[in-house]
Amino acid sequence: MAALGATVQLAAEVRDQNGQVMAGAAVTWTSGSPGVATVSASGLVTAVGNGTATITATAGSAAGSSTVTVAQADRAVLVALYEATNGAGWLENGGWLSDRPIGEWHGVTTAADGRVTALRLSASNLVGSIPPELGRLVRLETLDLERNRLAGRIPPAVGRLACLESLNVGVNPLRGGMPPELGALGRLEVLRLRRNDLTGPIPPELSNLRNLRRLGLERNRLTGSIPAGFLELERFQTLHFESNDGLCVSGSADFRAWLAGLEVYVGPLCDARDRAVLASLYEAGGGTDWIRSDGWLGDGPLGDWHGIDSDSLGRVVRVDLAGNAMTGRVPARLAQLGSLTSLRIGGNPGLGGPLPLS
Repeated sequence: MAALGATVQLAAEVRDQNGQVMAGAAVTWTSGSPGVATVSASGLVTAVGNGTATITATAGSAAGSSTVTVAQADRAVLVALYEATNGAGWLENGGWLSDRPIGEWHGVTTAADGRVTALRLSASNLVGSIPPELGRLVRLETLDLERNRLAGRIPPAVGRLACLESLNVGVNPLRGGMPPELGALGRLEVLRLRRNDLTGPIPPELSNLRNLRRLGLERNRLTGSIPAGFLELERFQTLHFESNDGLCVSGSADFRAWLAGLEVYVGPLCDARDRAVLASLYEAGGGTDWIRSDGWLGDGPLGDWHGIDSDSLGRVVRVDLAGNAMTGRVPARLAQLGSLTSLRIGGNPGLGGPLPLS
């Protein structure tokens, strides 16, 4: 029997000393371990706990028995987690590996049928790696392993947790990339991966998380930009992605409008450095007296500033301020425009100094 509440119907046949069936003979059913399995007067066995029970049928002086084993499907997965993360050293491991129902194990919540629906083991001194067996907890809705010492990678098998609504493995030394399989978690609402050692870009597959509301990626070593598909996440509310290795959000008009609709976002725009460089050009080049300076120093996309073309991330690719009454000196910071491919500032006799080398 693989789950609490599962049933099996037993039958008993009573025969006399000549081997003839005794129709209508009264049979009494008993369970040797009612904490594991109960049995009704008709022989219906119901699983109520983990372990083995002997079910006995008695008719007069005759008796027969059958052994029933209740092996909860998720127990083996929990044992794998315990062994992979030095369960003996956890700060609290009450009930673990015992014959008690797994819903009585510390940090484990189960449904009425005994399937695991939540694992809450934050700040419990889990040391080791997340075992791929966790992907077999098919009814799991909440997984909280924050503030432990879990190393290695996030196993792709986590993407098989179709019922998962909240995943929190923040504040661990997890490394490697974010597995694209996370994009298969269609019910996921909260994803917290903060303060790990994760690298690489955000997989575009995360744009498939249509129910995602909160995403925490701060203090990793992630790169690239927030995928364009995030613009379609209608329920999205909170984004934290500060303190990474260049991870940013596009400065385009579409992304700026999207950010404005969020409840909270903390992290840099991809055009932040270019915006600061152009501000220094404006100040050093006498911007207040330019012939055209519409858009400059405003909050709009850099592509809306006069003479500026930008890419899809809002980074400057072209500057054309030729014949615009610029004065002063070309600032050295202009070399920090890393995506710049064209610079036209001729026809400004009041502008001097060497062009900065990138």
